[in-house]
Amino acid sequence: MASPTRRPSDVTIAAGSDVDLPVVARLADVIWRAHYPGIITDEQIDHMLALGYSIDALAKFLHEPGAGLAIARAGGEPVGFAAWYRPDEPSTTKLDKLYVLPSQHGRGTGAR
Repeated sequence: MASPTRRPSDVTIAAGSDVDLPVVARLADVIWRAHYPGIITDEQIDHMLALGYSIDALAKFLHEPGAGLAIARAGGEPVGFAAWYRPDEPSTTKLDKLYVLPSQHGRGTGAR
């Protein structure tokens, strides 16, 4: 397993755009269905995906001031994403989402 500080050379991280929203929604679906069974029910997974990962829900990270969305790609293929926003507290940014495909765990993608 790679060291968490090791940066894989084939991974790039770039700002997301409206065209990336379906990609993020698909990544979230794969990641949530791989990780959360046994922790929460399938119905809860469906609900959380509909609530937080619809195109409209994800678009707020692109269009609200102080918010952002980034996509990680390995070999050109999307493998993870992060999203953040500014809450009401001054000088504060909240990392709201940080997910990487299970097949990419241990490669330092999330740390980047």
